[in-house]
Amino acid sequence: MQLEASLPPSLGLEAFLAARYALNRTPNKQLGWKTPYEIAYGKPPSLTHMHVYGCKTYTLDKRVKREDKLGPRASIRHLVGYDSTNIYQIWIPSLHKVIQTRDVTFDETSFYNPKGQNIDYLLREALEDTLQTISLPEPLHEDKSKDKSILYRPTSNIDQTTTPKSNDSAEPPTKDTEQLPTPSRTVSPDLPESNTSPQGPQDDILDTIKASPTQQSSSSKPLNTAPRANEVSAKPSADLILPEGSKRIRRQAHTTALANLPTLFGYYASFTTGLVKDIDQTRSSSLHRDNLPPKPKNLKDLRKHPLTTGFQKAIEKEYNDLKRRGTFKTVPKEEASNKQILPLKWVFKYKLDSDGYLQKLKAQLYVRGDLQITEEETYAATLAAQIFRALMAIAAAFNLEIQQYDAVNAFTNAKLSKPVYCYYPERFNQNGHILELLMALYGLKISPLLWYKELTSTLAEFRLKPIPGTNCLFTDG
Repeated sequence: MQLEASLPPSLGLEAFLAARYALNRTPNKQLGWKTPYEIAYGKPPSLTHMHVYGCKTYTLDKRVKREDKLGPRASIRHLVGYDSTNIYQIWIPSLHKVIQTRDVTFDETSFYNPKGQNIDYLLREALEDTLQTISLPEPLHEDKSKDKSILYRPTSNIDQTTTPKSNDSAEPPTKDTEQLPTPSRTVSPDLPESNTSPQGPQDDILDTIKASPTQQSSSSKPLNTAPRANEVSAKPSADLILPEGSKRIRRQAHTTALANLPTLFGYYASFTTGLVKDIDQTRSSSLHRDNLPPKPKNLKDLRKHPLTTGFQKAIEKEYNDLKRRGTFKTVPKEEASNKQILPLKWVFKYKLDSDGYLQKLKAQLYVRGDLQITEEETYAATLAAQIFRALMAIAAAFNLEIQQYDAVNAFTNAKLSKPVYCYYPERFNQNGHILELLMALYGLKISPLLWYKELTSTLAEFRLKPIPGTNCLFTDG
């Protein structure tokens, strides 16, 4: 495999693992022309994800900025193995590194050429040259209207008269100007298409100039009749800049406004009333996300953390809740002989409200799934973003009501298909004993798939049917 793909000897381990992966999915005469995978799991393996070893791949680069429309979207790499049915081991020749990724396009007719040019470096140099060209310094005074107005302003005299500073600055057009030959109209994307009069473009501008004194005379009346119109101004002023700590000042202003609700408009009164929750007295003692210390990464960091007591209570609550729900049970360590035992890890989080104030401290127990060795299918379908946007558009167009539900500790509601053994988490160790997981836990590779199966079976009990061709979308029709 490695020689056929012309890969370097340093990838010998990846070639060995890829060969083992392929042999486990190859029929064997001694097994009755069944694959070792089928003997182990009781079902034939899926081969649709497998491709020619060492073939050229185009890996999607998700770090490309959205505004970089013409930049390269993928890099040329090579397939050297499989981590799952949708996760591949990809070798990067320029970095001499193997990564795991899923967004890959394969070219099974091309392979690695050790004597060929390094395309990655060529693309990188071209991209750097492009960035240097784009980042040229702009002129200090740029007339943004020049390119837009050149299509319909034939002379510079009209340019000077189209922006009068006062009512007397706009001089009436001369007779010679009105008798200039009218060219054919040039369609500009900045001009409306509703004007079908036979006059030329310069005549339209002259009509606008003639009408400007009347418009300015009528603008003497105030257009903004809002109760606080005098507080709104487009002129730059230092008074309009909010100082530090202005959020508290604004909340005090809203508190004062609550006493004058009858004098406010209906929509403004509703908006002000909705801010009552922000003026709760308990908020005064809460911490904002801007003032919170960094979250501890482990129990060692937690010992020196300012919120140690709160996180320790969260640890006790999380462990007792998992134990009460029957997520795991205690078994002797000898029961897991010749089986992998995974460590557990505490992950600490802040739960904030919509305004960024601390509500409570959370501690979640995670399995080190990155150390797990499994051949099981772990892919779990998710709802596509375009499907979600389509649903929101339909709900908005037909004025439908939307209800959202949150599954608390969702993964812990799904049962494991086979036992998984873990060490006790820190602070809860028991000599000679380990934990056997009965329910899925965050961090396991199989947890998302088990939760998806549990959710779909529950929805089926409510007579909801999946829509063909679309993942995670059900209907009762």
